[in-house]
Amino acid sequence: MSGRVVIVGAGGFLGGALVVALRAAGHRVLGVGRRPAPTVDAVCELRGLADQLAAGDVVIGAAGLGSKDASSDVELIRGNLAIARSIADAALARGA
Repeated sequence: MSGRVVIVGAGGFLGGALVVALRAAGHRVLGVGRRPAPTVDAVCELRGLADQLAAGDVVIGAAGLGSKDASSDVELIRGNLAIARSIADAALARGA
């Protein structure tokens, strides 16, 4: 992988681990999240995500709601699908 990797959800368990591992392997990584975290370089709302995605050659969608963020399994699944759709829509808006 020779380009910049953008990881959406970089403040979470999986995304944070990916940021650390990819940086340790020498990759250029832009971590994006909803809130500041040691692995997050850019904090943004979903509607501002397209601009962040433009900075990468590879985009990894690791964002998601945790069980503490949802009142039911159905809400958790719907929320995570909405996040995935927002990432895909933002990527398509940038011609990815």
